[in-house]
Amino acid sequence: MKAGKQEMIRDLNTRLVLEAIIQHDPISRAELSNLLGLTKATVSAIVKQLLDHQLIRETGSRDTSKGRKPIMLTFAKENGHVISIDLTGKQIILMTCNLRGENCRLYQYANHYSPQALLTPLKKIIHTIMDELPPTVHGVVGITVGVHAAVRDNKILFCPYYDLTDINLSEELEKEFHIPIFIENEANFSALGEKTFCHDYSNMVNLSIHTGIGLGLILNHRLYTGRNGFAGEFGHTIVQPNGRLCPCGNHGCIEQYASESAILKEYASLSSHLSPSVDDLITAYQHHSVFAIQAIQTFVTYMAIAINNITTIFDPDIIIINSSFTSYLPDIIPMIQENLTNASKHTGPGHNIAKLIQPSSHQHKCCPIVPSTLQDTAILLGGASVCIRNFLGIHILHL
Repeated sequence: MKAGKQEMIRDLNTRLVLEAIIQHDPISRAELSNLLGLTKATVSAIVKQLLDHQLIRETGSRDTSKGRKPIMLTFAKENGHVISIDLTGKQIILMTCNLRGENCRLYQYANHYSPQALLTPLKKIIHTIMDELPPTVHGVVGITVGVHAAVRDNKILFCPYYDLTDINLSEELEKEFHIPIFIENEANFSALGEKTFCHDYSNMVNLSIHTGIGLGLILNHRLYTGRNGFAGEFGHTIVQPNGRLCPCGNHGCIEQYASESAILKEYASLSSHLSPSVDDLITAYQHHSVFAIQAIQTFVTYMAIAINNITTIFDPDIIIINSSFTSYLPDIIPMIQENLTNASKHTGPGHNIAKLIQPSSHQHKCCPIVPSTLQDTAILLGGASVCIRNFLGIHILHL
């Protein structure tokens, strides 16, 4: 028992030392000792172990007015690769990066494969990319796949728009590549990406608005996925009783009214524009098209409803919206905030719904609402952060 306890303490101390080096890079042994409250002998032993495993390296020395110049330690971020994939029914987007989420390279492929035929071309793409990567000490340390689906324990549970439920994606990829594979909901990866690389808040909500609407939730610095992996399926909350039919089987889900695909359908029906793209709608809005303005106002109205509900339930520190609309139309978030604080003044296609959000004397001020910093790479970088933490055995969520 005593030996087991010593090993646990040793592992904990090793994690603390590596996390401190990553966060305070470059740092000396003496600084690590002072920062962590560990003896110099303990720090030196752990540092030797990390050097032997080539997770850190010594780099130069720092000038000091007295005594010997301390040798600095830095994280060996270049000693491994990560592969992250964003998998949709239309595209396979793949990213490689180092162990700090840097030196990123993006690859984009059309996905014209049925779910049943996907595995063979996906494996071929991954093999091709792995062959192109420069050799490193640790090679590829993991692969992540972000899917627009509910996921639990690396298994896809519900995937309404590109049904992958009959494919054991993680098992198939692990057999092929013999490295850790992580499958997760794209909104969860997106939230982790924003948390790891941009917004270091304890409690965060990331709204991912594309074909559907997903919600990634960080509570007390940890990703929250719920008992069965369905936490964050915000797109299937009902805003219109007996409303439009959703692939989930219910009627009136918010993603049938406020997802990018739903807003594009509304714009198409208003303008008689056949199959408009997001770029078409954004361009029309910038040119003051009445129909585009009307469609965007619908988006704003439903986003105000969504954020009102989110803040009422979770009271987060920050809400991040990952959508092409908020990324490329900077006036949308102020419009959403205006709807939240003064909804009763708004008219337009969603004015009856907007009146549901009434300001009151006890209503607290909404938290900051910001557009995604990472945009299309949020899912990929969030996936990379999962691989990195797993490989290094660290807990920190801000690299």
